Amino acid sequence: EVASYGFVAITGHGDVLFEGMDQAAKAALGWEHTGAQEVVWSGEPVNCDALSSSPASCNQAGSGCPKGETCVKTSKESGICVDQTQADIMTGRVVIGDSTYGALPALFARHVTELMPQSIVYLGTCRSTHNGSLAVQLWGAGAQAVVGYSDYVSQEWAAKVGAELVTGLISEGKSLLQAITAETDGLGGRMRMLGN
Repeated sequence: EVASYGFVAITGHGDVLFEGMDQAAKAALGWEHTGAQEVVWSGEPVNCDALSSSPASCNQAGSGCPKGETCVKTSKESGICVDQTQADIMTGRVVIGDSTYGALPALFARHVTELMPQSIVYLGTCRSTHNGSLAVQLWGAGAQAVVGYSDYVSQEWAAKVGAELVTGLISEGKSLLQAITAETDGLGGRMRMLGN
């Protein structure tokens, strides 16, 4: 639903993964960025028991699917039930971490189907603008600007400068360029922006 908002803030943990993955495997997954992939960890606990274990059918009205699944019509009379989380995992749009799901750029490319209203997107996670693989997807989906961090940052520093960014934009009337800090975190990361 990110296309519904003029300002989107996604905070949590992030990283850049899959740099050494075979190019053919990346192409088979349909990843547009052939380098490492920026990943935003969702915080949603992985529950493998909730994933679909067997195919289910739905009826002419599009109902009859188990909870969490959507009917995809395959004929006038019926369809199959699709577990979207499982589909996203199997197509490389979502990865399973040690305890939570991670969103890759391909997830936003697939599911942000309406143009964003020239939104400002703040990605308050480590390495969220490390190589631009995620920011480019959001910018291509209509975001006016995407702000994130170039490398690892401490949670305390990210919370401080993220709050200053939002306060600068909303309460102080600063432009995005005025609200972005030029500071560098002790871990080496800094705030970066893609867009206008």
